[in-house]
Amino acid sequence: EIIEVKGLKCRPCTKIGFSKCPKKHFKCMDDIDEEKIIKLLNG
Repeated sequence: EIIEVKGLKCRPCTKIGFSKCPKKHFKCMDDIDEEKIIKLLNG
């Protein structure tokens, strides 16, 4: 399953991603729903 923040206009910033956000907000990671990740990990 792919967990992503949909609707970000800056996505994708590169093919492989950056370790730092060129827009300085890193919403693609910071805005991910933690509950979805927990449910996925707990199966």
